[in-house]
Amino acid sequence: MAKSNSIHRIEVTTKPDCRDPVAQGVLSGAKTDLGISGLSQVRMAEVYYLSSDSIGLTKDNLVTLAEQLFCDPVIQEYSIDSSILKVNWPKSEVRFLDGVTDNTGAAASEGAADVLGVVNGSIQVKSSRIFAFDGISEDAVRNISKGLLANAMIQRFEILK
Repeated sequence: MAKSNSIHRIEVTTKPDCRDPVAQGVLSGAKTDLGISGLSQVRMAEVYYLSSDSIGLTKDNLVTLAEQLFCDPVIQEYSIDSSILKVNWPKSEVRFLDGVTDNTGAAASEGAADVLGVVNGSIQVKSSRIFAFDGISEDAVRNISKGLLANAMIQRFEILK
């Protein structure tokens, strides 16, 4: 395969008709622990950023990884190189700071190599989570991100437009 320095993104979320316990926990915590009012719904997506200096990650490779490694097709859906949370709500992306071990990303890197049958370490994966909030302002999302979602010692968050 040809070398590729492109970074691809696979996003996975719970199907709308299935319960997402992480999103429900954030909704509950925002209301009870932080006193956020007006928040009616939270959606969450797991995000995997994939890159490789030694192999080319083709669309077929990415579909294979999404379907065989990252997504449970019974309760989840995925998108490749596009946002899966197609709602016009304020969003926050939480990821690890540089230099902090990303255990999810490390496990995903090993799994991706196994699924594609390539040398372990030839695919790098970094993980993050995107949360979308219905019924509140960006300032309230910032407060939730600081108060519930990101541990400032090891993580950072970004409010997405």
